[in-house]
Amino acid sequence: MAAPGSDASDGQVPRFVDETNEDLVELNVLRSKPVCFLVIGKPGAGRTSLASRLAKTWGCIHVDGRSSVLQAITMETELGKQCADLLDSGQVVETDLVLQVMRERLAGLEVSHHGYVLDDIPLASEQKLGFADQLGFINSLPMTPDVIINLKIKDEDITERRLGQKVDPDTG
Repeated sequence: MAAPGSDASDGQVPRFVDETNEDLVELNVLRSKPVCFLVIGKPGAGRTSLASRLAKTWGCIHVDGRSSVLQAITMETELGKQCADLLDSGQVVETDLVLQVMRERLAGLEVSHHGYVLDDIPLASEQKLGFADQLGFINSLPMTPDVIINLKIKDEDITERRLGQKVDPDTG
């Protein structure tokens, strides 16, 4: 009796060949819905530079605290008006308000259509928001990250990179 799937005429069991290109399958899955990236790393490691390039390459929306606040102010949203009032009075926009603005942007139609590249979370300082709270923020997003990129760089290399950056003498 021939084995299941064998060709009884020659007594050989046919070999199954997986003709699937795993890289192509992975790329198709990522492109089947808006792809969402989270870029993490120390300040000065190149998160924002990488996030900008990823957003351009993948057609995603680059979301960070500063640009989200500026967009909310420009669009005159309720949260944007709160931020503008604080800034106009010389105060700092607190982390909680920045996160609310970012959450609002991440829940928007533009992001749900194009995906996002998020580079301001986790926050550099856990004094403002604990690590567990930062993970809670990420997990509560309407679309959680598909790809997380952790940029690791030695402190000495960050110092060298930072020393090479141009600094405006008036604004620092």
